[in-house]
Amino acid sequence: MSDEKKKIPGRFFAYAWAVVLLSAFTAFVVFQPEIKEWRFQRFMERTEYEEYPWHGFASTFNMVTKMYAMEDGEEMYPPLTPYGDLWMFDIEAMYPEYLLRLGNLVARDHPRKKELLAELTAIQESGDIDWERVTQLAAQSFVYVPWAVDSLDQLPALAERRFALTPEELDSDIVVAGAEKWFYRLREGVERYLITDLNDPGAMAMSQSDIFLVFETLEVAKNKRRRERAAFTLYMDGHMETMSVADVEKAMAALYPDGVPGVGLDE
Repeated sequence: MSDEKKKIPGRFFAYAWAVVLLSAFTAFVVFQPEIKEWRFQRFMERTEYEEYPWHGFASTFNMVTKMYAMEDGEEMYPPLTPYGDLWMFDIEAMYPEYLLRLGNLVARDHPRKKELLAELTAIQESGDIDWERVTQLAAQSFVYVPWAVDSLDQLPALAERRFALTPEELDSDIVVAGAEKWFYRLREGVERYLITDLNDPGAMAMSQSDIFLVFETLEVAKNKRRRERAAFTLYMDGHMETMSVADVEKAMAALYPDGVPGVGLDE
């Protein structure tokens, strides 16, 4: 075999590699903007989750409750749902004027998020909304407390009185029998009634930053995806804090002694 014939395979592979490298370079140049955009979006999503995982929760609940109070004649926050013993606002009174999407009632970190969202979406698109079912689904993610409490230790007394109320009384202040304790329905300005020490003339009223409004359920707080196992908690003034798993367990035991009803969701 001549030297010329031996050089042909070598030249062929050299040309092939040149074509491959040129194609790769061309693809890189052509798709570089899309690659950069994809990487940027992934970075933003990761950053938003790590730094602001509560953003959707806070904006949804703070906005809808404040808007409702602004338009209510007595500046009341949304009433509690009339369905069962669920601690969730009356969704039927909120949708769609204040709450545009029922899907916002599912926590971002709920371990059964896809399942809950799928059912809520199907209900919303059906046009024939089962409000009790929607409330049960929302209660898997969030707990709404429409009376002013400044300590988790007050929740057992509040829950005991709440369970004895008629549907017509759910929008009223609560008096604990035999005790000088009122649980005021949340309304703008309610903090003026909450004096830290009635026997101290110089005692200061609480502020909206001391009164929690909504917090996530234990199932959400214990999600392994979170860097910190805790429940995001929204206060009346709109700021967020985290509630430890131990405190969430304490709160859930007081408000849901038999667990969160869910029509088979917890089986």
